[in-house]
Amino acid sequence: MRPGIDLVMVTVLALISALGAGPAGGDGQADQPAGLALARPYSRGKIPVILIHGLGSSPKSWAPMIEALEADPSLRERYQFWTFGYATGAPLLYSAHLLRQDLRAAQGRLDPDRTDSAFDHMILIGHSMGGLLAKMMAQDSRSYLWELRSTQPFEKLVGPPEDRDLLRQVVFFKSQPEVRRLIFIATPHRGSRLDRGIIRRVGGRLCRLPDPLKQVHQRLLASNGPAFFTPMLRRRLPTSIDQLAWEHPELQALVALGIDPGVTYHSIIADLRDPPLAGGTDGVVPYASAHLDGARSELLVHGGHLCQAHPLVIREVGRILTEHLRLPVATEHLRLPVATRLGGRFQDDSFRYRASDEAARPWAAGFPRIPCGNSMEGEWEITGQ
Repeated sequence: MRPGIDLVMVTVLALISALGAGPAGGDGQADQPAGLALARPYSRGKIPVILIHGLGSSPKSWAPMIEALEADPSLRERYQFWTFGYATGAPLLYSAHLLRQDLRAAQGRLDPDRTDSAFDHMILIGHSMGGLLAKMMAQDSRSYLWELRSTQPFEKLVGPPEDRDLLRQVVFFKSQPEVRRLIFIATPHRGSRLDRGIIRRVGGRLCRLPDPLKQVHQRLLASNGPAFFTPMLRRRLPTSIDQLAWEHPELQALVALGIDPGVTYHSIIADLRDPPLAGGTDGVVPYASAHLDGARSELLVHGGHLCQAHPLVIREVGRILTEHLRLPVATEHLRLPVATRLGGRFQDDSFRYRASDEAARPWAAGFPRIPCGNSMEGEWEITGQ
């Protein structure tokens, strides 16, 4: 048996269990709040941190991280932690549309006169598929995503106005100006190689598309005819399981869109090997999928895909939140001093390291120690100013 194979199977079985935890045909979230939810009452002047769960999971998965981060006074005084719950079987762009709507509604409800500057410093943290939703909050879709669905101009689409408006909002969007930083945790930017295995076969049967969304698809298909659409929409509406296939066209388009240059982003990537190295896998998402060029930092931790409660992951999130407070808002996206990445390649604004004892890191002094356990062993390799 290969080293780490047991952890792979545990991860796969955990995902399937999560997908099947709800009522038949659901995706395990019948008892979970949908949309944005505040861990505590809204506090004016505190920066919102939005945590977005992954496939088959729920907002409850963030409880250990929120508890640990709030235990640090310097973070508790400056941040407020919100979660976003959603039906994870729905198409990715539709779930992102709901998140976008909720962010706008939250500001309209909690800061209607736009005087709370903390809203303009927002941070989004996404685990697994949740990272894809977070990324879309910092992207301009242009016509890329519509062209995957039809070779015809959108203006030629006919059908009920409300259906056309929904589709327009789903496939055409702009970067949300209040979002300033993203943290990706085990995010499959290019999909998962397990898509044709047990997760896709079993998860695909357990995931159910929202009925109103299926009805919109059926009405637009009937109004325009199958030939108006590409095969992506011609047969049936894809689920998120379909779209998480390795190098799915939707995921490739999102990678090609890039991220708003005014938004700073970080990657936290798990690897079953110890010590973790670039090029591995967390059992579900390979490094080749989770890695993004241009990230401000990239942390490699030893562990499996369900790593959002890992002590070193929580510690890294705390470090990033502290960094966010230290950088002036107007210049936080500017480049850092040159740092050497593992593998000998240089990049102006990023560094990669393996999870290590924080005290050994060159610029660890001043970053808060997050009280999240004693798993501090590991190796580091990093140079910089």
